Amino acid sequence: MEVNVSDLVPGDICVLHEGDAIPADCRVIQSKELSCNDFALTGESNPVYKFTDPLFKQLPIGERHNMLFM
Repeated sequence: MEVNVSDLVPGDICVLHEGDAIPADCRVIQSKELSCNDFALTGESNPVYKFTDPLFKQLPIGERHNMLFM
């Protein structure tokens, strides 16, 4: 089902396709060769590969490679 971004709540699952804007801050639960540009967080213009592995320590936002940020 499609909903407006303003109607998203924690726990919703977002399905993204190539070129889609990230509608909210999300944790990656499934992906296939996912990368995105985190330049607003890291200052680097290169794509960052994302994965589903859990993080075992507190990291700065720009290093949380299992998260997508709006």
